[in-house]
Order: sequence, then C-alpha cells, then structure tokens
Amino acid sequence: MNNWTRKGLKTRAKASFKANYWKSVLAALIMVVITGGVSASVGSISGSVGAQSAAQNSYQHNYHFNYNDDFDDFDDFDDDFDDDFDFFDDMKADSVSPEVLTEPTFTSVDYNDSYYTGAAAVTLFVIGIIVTIALIFGSLLGIFLFNPLTVGIQRFFYKNDKENASLNHLGFAFSKNYLNIVKISFFRDIKLIGWTLLLIIPGIIKSYEYRMIPYILQDNPGISSKEAFSLSKIMMSGNKWKAFVLDLSFIGWIILSAFTFGILAIFYVNPYICQTNANLYAALKGDYEGLDIEFQNTNERTTEAEDVYVTFE
Repeated sequence: MNNWTRKGLKTRAKASFKANYWKSVLAALIMVVITGGVSASVGSISGSVGAQSAAQNSYQHNYHFNYNDDFDDFDDFDDDFDDDFDFFDDMKADSVSPEVLTEPTFTSVDYNDSYYTGAAAVTLFVIGIIVTIALIFGSLLGIFLFNPLTVGIQRFFYKNDKENASLNHLGFAFSKNYLNIVKISFFRDIKLIGWTLLLIIPGIIKSYEYRMIPYILQDNPGISSKEAFSLSKIMMSGNKWKAFVLDLSFIGWIILSAFTFGILAIFYVNPYICQTNANLYAALKGDYEGLDIEFQNTNERTTEAEDVYVTFE
C-alpha cells in the first residue's frame, strides 16, 4: 500500500498510544534504553579508565619533579666533593701515568624516561583490553537480548494499534523461534554495518530497505532469512523516501524535547514515534486497505486477541 500519508499515520498513532498510555510510555522507554545503552556503557568505562590514566600521569609528573629536585642537592654535594679531591689529583700528577688517571666514559641512560614509557604502554594496553571486553559484552547483549527485545517491543506497538496491548508482548521473541529471530536480526546488523562502511549513503538506503524486518519477525517469527529480507525490500519499495520524510517530520518534537531535558521525549515523543512506525508497517502490509486510517474510530478497541501469524502469501 503506497497511498498512506504522514498525517493519517500520525493522527492514528496519537490516538492509539494515548488509549494505552502508560504501557506505551514504558515500552518506548525500554526501546530507547536498549538502542543506546551499549554505547553509553562503553563510553562510561572508557571515561573512567581515562580519568585513572590522567591521575597516574599527574602523579608521575609530580614524582618526577620532586625526584629531580632531590638530586639537585646531591649534585651540589658532588661538586664540593670533587673540589676537595683536586689537591690529591695535583700531587699524583707527576708520579702516576696519565693513562691510569683517564676517567672512564659512561653511557648516559635516562631511567625515568624508560620507566614512564613502559608505564604508558602498560596503561594503554590495559585500556585497550577493558574497551575490547566492553565492546564484546555489549555486542553479545545486542545480539542475544536487545535485538529479540526490540522485536517484542515492535509487536507491542503493532498490536496496540488495534487493542490495549499487554507488556507481555515484550518477551514474545524469547518464546517464539528465538534463535531464528536472533539469526535474522544479526544478519541485518552485519549487512547494515557492511553497507555503511562501504559508503554512508548506501548504508542509509539499506537501513530503510531493512526497516520492516523486526515487524515481519514479530508477525512471522519462523520466516526464513531470505524471505524476511525480500519481503522488507518489497514493502519499502517506493516508500523509502516517504519514510525518510516521515522521520524528518519529528525533528521539531525532538528539538523541543531537548529543551525539556528529555522529559517530553519520555512521556510523549518516544511512544508517539514508536506507534507511528508500527502503523507504517500496518499500512504497508495492507491492514488499512479500504479504511480511512486518519479518522477511523480508534476508541473501539478490543481486548487481547489470540495470536495469528501472517505468512504473507
């Protein structure tokens, strides 16, 4: 269905999430947390390690300064000591061979520089290990927890368009073809990373092409990877630019949320966006065929219906 309008989707979305307000707010908040939580954790760990490193460098700098001051006094004493022995050197000059009095040459080694270079290398190594572990841990969380949870959240908002959806939908992926959902979501992430690394613009285009995959998985968790990608591509054909403009239409709300320190986003903008995206999937799937989705009476909502899986035949 390509005749959907932004106004129609957003008007229906507002009515849908307001009818089940607090659950919608909570589901959207979880969505925001799991999509940004990993990067925030890594940043926090890196910042903590950086602070420790800075403190260590500060300590080493101060220690190095005091260490050199202490040796300044030793050098003064050493000069006096050398002056006292000048007399004995003069007495021996006539009787001792010059070769015997030749002072040995020592190679100067700055032990302080060697110590600090080694300490810096160890510190960088430890930081690298910590960041690597954090990235691996975050990636595993994303693959096995956050991606399936995202599918459950999308199911909640898709169901919430027609009924007062239950938060039980959030755990949907963990009981319905979990491994298949994990696999397809992982392949989607890998493909998006690959396209983005190739060029930014193709990565953005592919992100819109694969946009319907979580919704397809919540509708048919047993679908094959090939079918999921193909179906998402078909659904978004001719709709990628319209979906992009739909996203841009929320810019004003996002800017306004910044002035409220995110409070407006939590209690209004986030559930509004999540519900609108779910309604986009419903429109593309054909749920609203023959209906006026903008003015349809969304107050006539049903209770939880029995699960029905769509095979997209």
